[in-house]
Amino acid sequence: MVRKYKKIFIENKKAIFDYYNYLIELTRNHYFIGTSNEWLADNYYLIVEQEKESLKFLNNRKNYNNAFHGKVNLYEVLYRILKHNKFKVDGDILIKELNRYQDNFNYYFTYDEINSLTIVTYLVLLDKLVSICKQEEAKLKQSLEVKALIQTIEMDLNKYHEIDLHDYINLNDEIFSKPAYLEGLNSGLKELGQLSNDVFKQLNEMLARKNINLNDLIEHVYQDNAETNIIISNIFNSITKVNRIQIETLYRKVNKTEYILLMDDYYGQMTRETKSYYRSQVITNAKKKKMTEYDYVKELIARSTKEKKHIGFYLKKKQNIKRRAIIYLTILSVLTLSLSYFLAKFLIPLRLLGTLLLIIPISEAVMEIMNRTYLKIYRPIPIPKLDFSDGIPKSSSTMTVIVTILDSVSKVDKMFDKLECAYLANKSDNLYFTLLGDCTSSKEEVMPYDELILDAGMKRCEVLNKKYGKDIFHFIYRRRLYNEGEEEWLGFERKRGALEQFNRLLLGKLPIEEQEQNYWGHTFKNFHKKIKYVITLDQDTQLILGAAFSLVGAMAHPLNRPVLNKQHTKVISGYGIMQPHVSVDVESTNQSLYTQIYAGIGGYDVYNKVVPNFYQDVFEEGSFWGKGIYDLETFDEILSGLFPLNRI
Repeated sequence: MVRKYKKIFIENKKAIFDYYNYLIELTRNHYFIGTSNEWLADNYYLIVEQEKESLKFLNNRKNYNNAFHGKVNLYEVLYRILKHNKFKVDGDILIKELNRYQDNFNYYFTYDEINSLTIVTYLVLLDKLVSICKQEEAKLKQSLEVKALIQTIEMDLNKYHEIDLHDYINLNDEIFSKPAYLEGLNSGLKELGQLSNDVFKQLNEMLARKNINLNDLIEHVYQDNAETNIIISNIFNSITKVNRIQIETLYRKVNKTEYILLMDDYYGQMTRETKSYYRSQVITNAKKKKMTEYDYVKELIARSTKEKKHIGFYLKKKQNIKRRAIIYLTILSVLTLSLSYFLAKFLIPLRLLGTLLLIIPISEAVMEIMNRTYLKIYRPIPIPKLDFSDGIPKSSSTMTVIVTILDSVSKVDKMFDKLECAYLANKSDNLYFTLLGDCTSSKEEVMPYDELILDAGMKRCEVLNKKYGKDIFHFIYRRRLYNEGEEEWLGFERKRGALEQFNRLLLGKLPIEEQEQNYWGHTFKNFHKKIKYVITLDQDTQLILGAAFSLVGAMAHPLNRPVLNKQHTKVISGYGIMQPHVSVDVESTNQSLYTQIYAGIGGYDVYNKVVPNFYQDVFEEGSFWGKGIYDLETFDEILSGLFPLNRI
């Protein structure tokens, strides 16, 4: 059946293509093709634009069933709606009619049916267009016949002065099914003027004998042409308007299941990608339970309301990560040892020694195969996010910080330029920026340029905050403390120590004495904002357009909020830290052959894509390289004072 309708679609497309070429040929020969046909000639490109998407849709059996063989025949539903509206449809009309259908027949469209609406609407419009093209082609051919006949009549009238119209026209039953032919003949004879008066009189007499009123016939042709012109203009306008309908709008205004989901406190605040993932889970779970999507979600919402939990906790399938890890390590160990022992006899006489030597290379090969296999089984799942594209709320106030060693005033300016760019790419209230300047290591406690760096940082903050009318930029410059292990003066515990102290400063846990002991100076004396998250950047890391919104939106989602164990020593659910996939920018990608090979697609917007990561996708854990976002209180509670001094 899929092939059958696909074949019909291809034949329809070819019929329109052939007719379009026929029209173009006529216009090149300066023949007037009529208003209706001009619509097709001018808007044929709209048909071409939809061809690829339509074929893709029809090649999918699930889509085909939704359109023609589901619980309702979506094609027939949309055909009736379009026919009722003379094939004029836009978002408002479609939404109104679909809701009326749901109310009248007590049937709720599924997500898959909603997804199919715009394409099936196009298929209905295309089928109607094909039928119009066939009618118009017949009219054009009749018009050309009439034109040739009138030329013959004109020549014979000029030659013989009198003619018998019966010699040219056979008024049989077939010709009366061609009103356009007769209307054209009437118009053509009129154009001959007085020369054709007798012939014109003969035509009226011939029609009268058949009980046909010529005026009524002409009126019918004009009405038919006007009706066709309206419908074909509606078809092309509808194709354009249907293409503009956002699928999210159809979900929100048509789908009753979506209406129930929006009762959840967070669902309406989530990103489109996250909502899409939730919907896919609803579809899958409802099918497994043999329930309608509407009834399934209604049951979930009732449960989530009763237990005061976000609906996502019920949609997300719980994974036994520990068992998965045990199976992975067991298979990896057994395969590595077995292969090493087997291959050792072919390489080294001492089999035990050969086995030991082969374990590392064999384990690497086995691990690569295992990782690829596991990723086939456990597909990447998008991290759920709240949509903060319109701005970060006060409850998720975030500090963006660059931790770097400052050794000159020019570097201070360079780092603040980077922070300003990050701000301009992520403009929002409740998003703040700090340059956390570490001092260089030295044999002396104080270097001549320290005061210059402090003064430059303070002044640059003042200039930027005045420029944007908000207290959003901040500066810290750390003091040197003597480190006996290094036998030098340097910042306490370098970058790790800088962040630990910074966290305590933001949380109000760093006493004035410690601030004076560790900082030359900072701009946080009058800072009283409650910071929820911290985004850390390196001096060579870009915070691209909207990246801050995506990172904060991910951390703020209920499924990702960190839950600690009873001892408050470990995150057992959600995430305390998140790190986005880091890519190389376009310029850096092309700096050498090495970067061209290993850097991937330079400039690729990884924040908006699902990028596979083995440990995250399989074990829901990842590595932290110092670039990312963390929950300030959770980070401080678990890691503050945890690491031994002079080790990291």
